Amino acid sequence: MIAGVTAWDWTPAQRDATLADTIAKLAEADLCAAFQLKQKQARSETIDKIWQRVFAKSVSARKVVQMRKRSRKPALPRIENRAFPDS
Repeated sequence: MIAGVTAWDWTPAQRDATLADTIAKLAEADLCAAFQLKQKQARSETIDKIWQRVFAKSVSARKVVQMRKRSRKPALPRIENRAFPDS
């Protein structure tokens, strides 16, 4: 017990490395190009279209719902780090 609350016996779901690699392969080049757009609205719209295309190609409807609950764009930080290594 911590602070009067019983600790959960919980472990996170295992990362699906195959799915993450598929998403990165389908999106990385397009996302790097999108990050070069100077206008924020155009960049955001382009990124949203990329994710819609990637999800449609790589993920079943059930997995999309599960991923959106956790994070809409799970691979984005890793791809951003590769696109902008100094930031």
